[in-house]
Amino acid sequence: MSERPIKVFGANRVGLERRGFETAAVESLQTAFRLLTRSQLNTTQAIERIRAEVPPCAEVDELLEFIRASERGVIK
Repeated sequence: MSERPIKVFGANRVGLERRGFETAAVESLQTAFRLLTRSQLNTTQAIERIRAEVPPCAEVDELLEFIRASERGVIK
């Protein structure tokens, strides 16, 4: 069995919408994931851009807190 590389494509928009997340929160999460995974920035730089450019919401705050508290880092 050959190993496949891990790839992050973004937030699960359909799943979030089905769970009742507001459209603004879904859009903010999509933008945050795009900056984290596709911007060619390191994690610290991406977090700074997210804080500067993404409208604040509880869901993005929770994502950023998860990354900050991670002892093993995150795959992007």
